[in-house]
Amino acid sequence: ADSTAMVRLLTGMSAATSTEEAAEIALGTVREAFGWWYGSYWQVDPTDNRLRWVADSGSVDEEFRRVSSTSRFREGEGLNGQAWQSRDLMFVPDLGEMRGCSRAPTAKRNGLRSGVCFPILVDGRVVGTMDFFTKEELQPTKSRLETLRSIGRQVSAALERLDRQAYIDRSKKDLETKVGRLMAVARTAAQTVSSSKGVSVR
Repeated sequence: ADSTAMVRLLTGMSAATSTEEAAEIALGTVREAFGWWYGSYWQVDPTDNRLRWVADSGSVDEEFRRVSSTSRFREGEGLNGQAWQSRDLMFVPDLGEMRGCSRAPTAKRNGLRSGVCFPILVDGRVVGTMDFFTKEELQPTKSRLETLRSIGRQVSAALERLDRQAYIDRSKKDLETKVGRLMAVARTAAQTVSSSKGVSVR
């Protein structure tokens, strides 16, 4: 399962053309590979420096999904905030028993148990997190936890690559726009000079 998950992840993300697409592929691939119920992707909002829910995958009670979509986590808060703070994979055997997590009561009511969360790093800084939950209480092996850490690193690398490519594409487009404007000005100036030379003075 570990090997299959990694191969499917790398194959899927290699075809992604945007960070959003890569994140969605990672969510679906990892969740399905390990048979988890639900996964979600969070990004650090630069306006308030808190994690906000961006996308999800899988089947979950609407109450839990609604609470997730409106939750915000500072560094160190909840499962996601702890993964952000530690910059490492976090595992909880029962999310419903986790203190300081706004999603814990809802998770308990809806039967969600074990959860994992890993940080997403781009250029050495945490830009988001990805979490997954199941309705069973898991006892993952060291090998499984290390595989999940590797998955986190691979997702981070893919998003970093796509983020850089997006920056290059934007820079190229901006340069082409500026060059186009300069050429338009040059053509207008040339036409003005040509017109002025063609005027006869009596």
